[in-house]
Amino acid sequence: MNYNTQGTKIPCTDQEFDVCIRNILDLFKKQWCILGWQNQTTINNKEQPYAIGGGVARDVTPKQHTDKIQKLLKESAISLA
Repeated sequence: MNYNTQGTKIPCTDQEFDVCIRNILDLFKKQWCILGWQNQTTINNKEQPYAIGGGVARDVTPKQHTDKIQKLLKESAISLA
């Protein structure tokens, strides 16, 4: 998420988002761990188990970005429980 000069929230562009995803995938290749946050609202949601784009970013996060993050986290998840 970004802010314009008036302080209004604006979503990141698809290009910015793609750079972030590529960076995350590069970190996975280097054996880094990525934490996916779950909360009381998301933990039992099989389709969208991670708290992505809520709170501050909820009204500006494009659905396709949220869906891609959810998919990436679900495909990469390991349980520590």
